[in-house]
Amino acid sequence: MSIPNLLNKIKSKISIDNKTLLMIAVIVLVGFSSFMLGRLTEEGENDPILIENNTEKIDYNQEKSYNEKSLKSTDKMFVASKNGTKYYSLGCSGASRIKPENQVWFKDREDAEKSGFTFSSTCK
Repeated sequence: MSIPNLLNKIKSKISIDNKTLLMIAVIVLVGFSSFMLGRLTEEGENDPILIENNTEKIDYNQEKSYNEKSLKSTDKMFVASKNGTKYYSLGCSGASRIKPENQVWFKDREDAEKSGFTFSSTCK
């Protein structure tokens, strides 16, 4: 039995024209091949994900280069970038993205706002 005969036999059973049958076959084959390619790429990525605790100490007593007097580590509650307009609390993720050479430290919100910074809305 040849493929054209098989197609005619299927067509007579379900009454679908050749273009529709071909479209269905293409969709099924594309879906199957996409699934198999996805499975192949996943086989190499079975390494476990390790989460390590960062124990690096941060030296808060180092001098800053923005004409600010050196503050005690207990006075450093808020940080801002000398290139930005927002200030962040120490626990905020935005504070960790500021490079050490661009950091400006404040002991309270009033000092930061007097210097022209506004509190970031991403911090709580």
